[in-house]
Amino acid sequence: MKQQRLKKIAEEIKRIVSQTLMTEMKDPRLPAIVTINSVDVTADLKSATIYVSALGSDDFDREEMIAVLNGAKGFFRQQIGKNLKVYNTPDPTFVYDDSIVRGMEMDELLRKISHDTEPQPESDLSDDQDR
Repeated sequence: MKQQRLKKIAEEIKRIVSQTLMTEMKDPRLPAIVTINSVDVTADLKSATIYVSALGSDDFDREEMIAVLNGAKGFFRQQIGKNLKVYNTPDPTFVYDDSIVRGMEMDELLRKISHDTEPQPESDLSDDQDR
């Protein structure tokens, strides 16, 4: 299957799953904001790997979130099948993606490095002449 078609299908699955999470998933074990970062679809459209992350709170359990989402994969597959007109409905698998958190950590490190390497202002020459 052509890569362009796979990209379109992946984007459509991302939209469907995001919409389903916002409107129909009311599980208290899920964090307030679950973000779909990307979707990878196999060429035969049998499976889709959905990369998710959670924003807003640090007190959630990643494994529990992934277990809840994978436990509801039948519901998500049904929603994908209703909204996506393809012969095979991909079987979704949810995977935690920590690239946003890692990116924020790297950004913080770069800020610290740039702050540490800023040139120090030269001292006043009159102080040196007093010695």
